[in-house]
Amino acid sequence: MPPIAHLNPSEARVLDALAEYDTLTQAQLVIVTGLAASMVSELLKRLRLYDLVKGLTLLRPAAFQLTFKGARIVDAPVPKERAYPAIQHIVHTAQALLRLRDEFPSARLMRRRILYAHGLHPSVGEHAAQSDEGWIFFLVDDYLMRPGRVGDSWTRTHTPVGRFVDINRLRARGEFLVTRWCDAARFYRVFTTDEQQARRLARAAERADVPAQVGRVKPVWRLST
Repeated sequence: MPPIAHLNPSEARVLDALAEYDTLTQAQLVIVTGLAASMVSELLKRLRLYDLVKGLTLLRPAAFQLTFKGARIVDAPVPKERAYPAIQHIVHTAQALLRLRDEFPSARLMRRRILYAHGLHPSVGEHAAQSDEGWIFFLVDDYLMRPGRVGDSWTRTHTPVGRFVDINRLRARGEFLVTRWCDAARFYRVFTTDEQQARRLARAAERADVPAQVGRVKPVWRLST
């Protein structure tokens, strides 16, 4: 087995993708890395052998995360132990972000610590991406959320997480404290895994008079039996 220092660019690309998204299926890795499916399959086998990537094989299709060693190499947070619904939400969030990149090619998921530092405190299903066109707020609904959240999430006032907020640092970067998504984001998108729910959420956005565009992402997997 070659030493870690000899990882090739394709292996590094897979690790970087998992560092950005936390958890991905093999099909998602093909899209994110731009590598051929057969190459991604071989890379995952090799990286698992190196103990840099672990597979969540209870799921079909399997999902993949960095190990402690893999996270250390790319200077990324080590994925937490999570229950199945939380893992599912992470993968659906990746699906939603890939959809966003069709519209905003430069879109990158913003980590919670970055959002906390600006004064925002995301609730369940609330995410943001940064792009050349500006911030994008997006909701990911894979649990049949209350339709009224489409309006409430956009306008609700957040309670900042004090230990993460540094007003002086924000000012030095020409940035400012924000406590509502509608003040921080230029764009608003909603993604759901249920076709009927998509229609309900679209009607809710119209009633609330918020600029949300509603789309559907296909559910990624189910538990093995």
